[in-house]
Amino acid sequence: MKLVKVLGATAAVGAVALTLASCGQADDPNGYTYHSYSSALGSNWNPHTWETSADSAIAGYIESPFVDMSVKNSKTGEYQWVYEMATSVKDVTATHQADLTKYACTLPTGVSDATTVTDGYVYEIKLNQKAKWQNGEAINADTYVTSMKLLLNPEMKNYRANTYLTGDSALAGAKEYYYQGYNYGPATAAGYEHYSADDDEKFTFHWKKSNATKTDM
Repeated sequence: MKLVKVLGATAAVGAVALTLASCGQADDPNGYTYHSYSSALGSNWNPHTWETSADSAIAGYIESPFVDMSVKNSKTGEYQWVYEMATSVKDVTATHQADLTKYACTLPTGVSDATTVTDGYVYEIKLNQKAKWQNGEAINADTYVTSMKLLLNPEMKNYRANTYLTGDSALAGAKEYYYQGYNYGPATAAGYEHYSADDDEKFTFHWKKSNATKTDM
């Protein structure tokens, strides 16, 4: 769940096995230019299809998450959350309990009644209204929904579709959408509606939890 930001590093093929980095004074007296060098040059920077660690290294410089973590106090080892593409992330599971049944989410171990689940499944993310593409066009909720649909496109079968299919970031209904037309297992009552853009400023995620779906082709 990241969007592109300005590329701030230079990669080059070299014989050195380790990655080296340095900072140098930039033209701007108040800033610095960060130089990073790698022993392997990534060849695929598409967030939907990258495969190698070299590809991933470049992606780390050209993507921005909703929220990132940074050091707040290096002496005490204290970290802090820093909002980037979002301005807030709120757990709204308690007011969307019906969705847990609608999207056939797997409930926590020992829990059979979705009305008793109050957190960990549905999140409302308010987007940074200052975020824009290079051409000045606003990045809004539809931007993310479109990107998710492209990533999970059943015809494209993107390599990184597993981002929303399995694990902690699996989205409710993602497998039904991705495998539509294939007989991989029982369909849920949810159909294919697994995320929603309520308006340009926010949208809602429905997580399935990491153990929600284990059926693979």
